[in-house]
Amino acid sequence: MYLVGLTGGISCGKTTVSNHLKLHQIPIVDADAIARKVVVPGTSAYKELRKHFDASLFDEETGELNREKMGELVFRDVESRKLINKITHPAIRKKMYWEILKAFFAGHQFVVLDVPLLFESGFSRFVQKIVVVTCSSDTQIARLMARDKVTRSDASRKITAQMPVALKCERAHFIIDNNGTVEETIEGVNLLLTRLKACWYGAIFKWIIGFVVVIIYKILVHLIK
Repeated sequence: MYLVGLTGGISCGKTTVSNHLKLHQIPIVDADAIARKVVVPGTSAYKELRKHFDASLFDEETGELNREKMGELVFRDVESRKLINKITHPAIRKKMYWEILKAFFAGHQFVVLDVPLLFESGFSRFVQKIVVVTCSSDTQIARLMARDKVTRSDASRKITAQMPVALKCERAHFIIDNNGTVEETIEGVNLLLTRLKACWYGAIFKWIIGFVVVIIYKILVHLIK
């Protein structure tokens, strides 16, 4: 089974790509969705966050973590970001590993790890192929301003707090340009699927050839003896 890492800059359109992959019955391990689950009240990560951070980060009535406020803190304070990552990342990784195992036993050709911080978290080491969704800087800023209702300077600050998309593209096996229409992006995703399936079949072929070579070698050794 192939592990495919899907990443990109904030507001570059990674969700559009991920949603279209789901339509093709491709299993998606969504790191953001898992990150929300591991900090619900009662979890070990939640308890650690309450222990180390001010009560203003949590809802007064429900006690739930205010992810918007936490996001602001992450982008504003490097030390807080490191501590939050230290608390939450182990729990996130554990759940991601479990989802990968389920996809493996279900017999899927490959599973896509949708991880915004694919390189920063170290998950890039565990995937065979990396897909980066990209768009122009102006488009990225405009989308982020519209999505989060923030100023241009705030949008720029959030973007610069992450690893540059250009650097991610340098490490990618596949790049999806999301500057155009949704239809054009979907066309890029369909091409990606074709290439990923070709990679999977190629890997299977190499495995079979390797297996046959080993068998022939053992037979020859036996005959020579």
